[in-house]
Amino acid sequence: MEEVNFDEGKLDFDGLDPHLGQRLLDMHWKRQHHTYLVVYRPAFTRDMACAGPYFSKTLLNAIYFGAASLAGEFRKDPYDPQTAGWHFRERVRVLVRDAMEKSDITTIQALLLMTDSMFAMGDRQSIDTAWLYAGYAVCMIKKLGLHIDVTKRPNVMNLKEEDLEIRRRVFWSAFVIDKLHSMYQGQAPLLPHSQCDVPILFQDDYEELERWIPMTHEISRCPGYRTRSVSTFTHLCKLAVIMNEILERFYDPKGAEHEAEASDRAVTSIDKQLTDWARQLPKHLKGREPDWILPSHVMSLG
Repeated sequence: MEEVNFDEGKLDFDGLDPHLGQRLLDMHWKRQHHTYLVVYRPAFTRDMACAGPYFSKTLLNAIYFGAASLAGEFRKDPYDPQTAGWHFRERVRVLVRDAMEKSDITTIQALLLMTDSMFAMGDRQSIDTAWLYAGYAVCMIKKLGLHIDVTKRPNVMNLKEEDLEIRRRVFWSAFVIDKLHSMYQGQAPLLPHSQCDVPILFQDDYEELERWIPMTHEISRCPGYRTRSVSTFTHLCKLAVIMNEILERFYDPKGAEHEAEASDRAVTSIDKQLTDWARQLPKHLKGREPDWILPSHVMSLG
């Protein structure tokens, strides 16, 4: 339906030329999207045509910004790549400010995408801003109860399967981003695993077996590798749980106070967990066949 809605002019591009907007969306779906699965594409594109609950202009502009930053386009200063996507960055800042009065899944998704994009810029100010965005996202996650398994709490919410799928994906994308950024900065995680009980379970295998097409290659030049987004993300979540233990054990000041013998046991335990994790990776995520060209999100597992 994406192409049909585009052809019929039903998609809301927030004032951007539809062809430019669609190009930025395509760039997002082919790259940033596959790493964390922050956005559930079927719901987003459907609601983009009807102003549904899983679409917002805040989220749309966060997607624009990530794609423009990656491509180095839409610069405020044509000679400064750090200003790529500046208009969208400012648009998100204004929209997020207005959205802070109410916790909303699309706002969380926008904050997570901005966290990832800003962090990737690498300069101190952008990294600090990314950390703040992550903090806002985590607060909203806890406010909406995305960090708990609502299926174990009957009569709390009346949610459809799609709602549950989106809640799980948003939580785990936040969890993974939090662990990667915490590890990089040597800080305690904002979203510790001990406070969460959401299963690593994704029911919809959309974008698992579809053919992967890189941004810079034509279809005829691709070897036919499958996207494998869901299985990649599943194992990334499992790795993030191990990273959480590393962070709490060695980066937390209280955890670091244990005696050397306990630390040695912790290192041995974590080493075994990492070895088991690597051993349990399915063949299609190991990419040892000589004629395979692995998607970037699959390569990130290495």
